[in-house]
Amino acid sequence: MAKVTKDTYRALKHALENRQLMAELRQLDPSLEAQIAGYLLSQWFPVGNGRRLLMAAIAITAVGGALAGHFWLLWLMLLLPFFSPRLVGETVIFLRRLF
Repeated sequence: MAKVTKDTYRALKHALENRQLMAELRQLDPSLEAQIAGYLLSQWFPVGNGRRLLMAAIAITAVGGALAGHFWLLWLMLLLPFFSPRLVGETVIFLRRLF
């Protein structure tokens, strides 16, 4: 699957948020909305440099702190999966099947 660029991400996200546009597209292809959402949630790493930098800063802080003897900072690593659109999407799908 092709990499999602920031511009593509914004355009597709805007399309999903536009109810009138999605209603018209749903008439053409009922599965299009799910396909767009699946495409947006297919990336392992976050889209956008800000989110990527924040994710890298958390990882560097956790590893650097652990190397300096502050092992409690490794708990920060538990935040990293929340930055992955794919892991968040897979978790939502799993929880939806449970409930």
